[in-house]
Amino acid sequence: MILRLPKAALLIALPMLAAPAFADPDAPAEPEPPVEEEAKEEKKAKEEKKICKRIMAQAGSRRQTKICKTRAEWKAYNQDQRNRAGRRN
Repeated sequence: MILRLPKAALLIALPMLAAPAFADPDAPAEPEPPVEEEAKEEKKAKEEKKICKRIMAQAGSRRQTKICKTRAEWKAYNQDQRNRAGRRN
């Protein structure tokens, strides 16, 4: 039994089979960035990412305000809120 493929299939498949033959075996596939740089970039992106929260506008009110800040800004905001709460007591 002879298997017949359409000419279009052969035209598509033939270059795919020949591509590895033309590749340089000594060349690396892709230069990989150092792991340290990736970790720094990922950490920086994580720090700069905005985090949005809904906060009560006033005590005794159900109205909330949406506030977006970075992780560092939220950390400073929360510390400030703790300091203010400690002074009142």
